[in-house]
Amino acid sequence: MQIRNSDTFNKILEEKGIITHRGSIVDATFVTVPMRHITKKDDMHLKNGEEFEDLAVKCAERVERGR
Repeated sequence: MQIRNSDTFNKILEEKGIITHRGSIVDATFVTVPMRHITKKDDMHLKNGEEFEDLAVKCAERVERGR
């Protein structure tokens, strides 16, 4: 009998009580979101509570330069 990765994964989830076989209902949605491209300097400013009005523009410019 071959053990698949999904079998191992499911076993781990069951052991942690995440998967129960007692009639639990769970709703989860996965969505794709755009990736932000910011520098460490920008990140530091954001963590300090500062906002950049042009952050979206800067991110788009960096994405274009990287292509």
